[in-house]
Amino acid sequence: MTAPRLIISDELVQSFAVATGDYSSIHMDSSFARLTRFRERIAHGMLPVAAMMARVLPQARTHAIQKLSCRFLLPTHIDDILLFYVETSHDTGAVSFKIAKESDGAIVTSGSISFFLDSAPNKSSIESTSILQERLTENALDSSNITVGHSDSFDCQCAPDALTAFDALLIAQDFNANDFTTPLSLSPSVLATLPVSTLLGMRIPGRYATFVDINLEFFKPIVDEITVTLKGTVSQFLSASSRAKIDLSFHHDGVQIAKGFATGSSRGIGEATAKLLAMNGANTIIHYFKGKDDANRIVADIEKNGGKAMAMQANLREAASIKSLFEKIHETWGGVDILINNAVAEFTPKDFMTLQPEDYLRELQVSLFGMNQCCQLSEQARFISADAPWGKIINIGTVATEHPVTGQNQYITVKSAVNGYTRSLAVELAPHNIQVNMVIPKMTETSLIAGIPQSLRQKIADETVTGKLLQPIEVAKAILFLASDWATPLSGQRLILNQGDTPFL
Repeated sequence: MTAPRLIISDELVQSFAVATGDYSSIHMDSSFARLTRFRERIAHGMLPVAAMMARVLPQARTHAIQKLSCRFLLPTHIDDILLFYVETSHDTGAVSFKIAKESDGAIVTSGSISFFLDSAPNKSSIESTSILQERLTENALDSSNITVGHSDSFDCQCAPDALTAFDALLIAQDFNANDFTTPLSLSPSVLATLPVSTLLGMRIPGRYATFVDINLEFFKPIVDEITVTLKGTVSQFLSASSRAKIDLSFHHDGVQIAKGFATGSSRGIGEATAKLLAMNGANTIIHYFKGKDDANRIVADIEKNGGKAMAMQANLREAASIKSLFEKIHETWGGVDILINNAVAEFTPKDFMTLQPEDYLRELQVSLFGMNQCCQLSEQARFISADAPWGKIINIGTVATEHPVTGQNQYITVKSAVNGYTRSLAVELAPHNIQVNMVIPKMTETSLIAGIPQSLRQKIADETVTGKLLQPIEVAKAILFLASDWATPLSGQRLILNQGDTPFL
């Protein structure tokens, strides 16, 4: 049998947000999502699971959920095509499932669902376009203001009509493994699982949240039209890895009816560096690809504090776009004295066995080929200008080239090439009084660290000498040092911000 096939469209994401009240910025705001490790909006983790329950599992229409376990392994992006693989146990009726990307077969979500086999069909007559009774405001909690014991709650209603518009989009795609002809009528406990997405995405922690997993257990079937209170309480929080465990509980009329838990987790270095250089007198160009609003915000902040800055757009994968960027810089300020190469194509973990040549090329285009052209054009402008007696090129590396982590083969391979490029270019440009160096930070407190495997993040959190991660401003200060005349004797060097830990180089 052919696996059901679903295209994750923008319309599906919008409809799911309306139904669940999860308007988290990582799903809905392109400018915010660009600042995360995903570089673009991602779909709600529970969206494909909801689609599966609506159109693939007949049990979800006639029986109440007893247990639900989901593991969210990879993000799902707009326009991704997903395939659904479902197995039902003949003995228990429990369902195990895997949801994979059609493009490379990578599993994005896996899990299992068991049902109360003696529960009655759903008879709810609640009419509502949302499971939430009122729209929530979005929190933005991070490691500085989230603590163990922090809790939040809201009321939700098991309203089958909430997913009617969502289901219509599924039907339009012919996503219908069981040829359902009856109107959508999911059991109330199925609907009650979806606001867990809302709790994490809107309240704890809010806009910085991404699902890792959820586990729920209902003590008895929910078969009537009732309103339930969903409460989340932070039971564990690891600031170094930005990982929180949220204990979940569902109550009706003061009685607990279900419990469970969920875990979830300006690119800081670039923004901090731009501001610090501007504070020290540099005319600063803020390069952006898609994040125009964010670049303009950084410029406004620099100018507010007496500095000079401009935002300029370029696609570092395209030679013509990079050339146009440097032509504008030359026209505006005459050239480039300090070039900081901090761009990264992506930081999403990928299994080695799924890597294709295109994965390496995508990273090479930005982190090596694009960087090389930036270096060439900045130096070409310098040679044209007779009054340019010095120059600085500072590349940003990663400590993962010394301590590799799983899932980042293409990123580490390309960054290793940048190590050699830095040393070679230092020799090339030394006669022109141009120093080329590299800053290699240990793990830094930015949104990108969510891409590193949780086991390694936990290990680093436990073993770090200082007991804390680097902050973006600390990396910016190292860059400022290399950009200053204090560092003129240094070239071809790697400055490792190791906080007293290995590697010592």
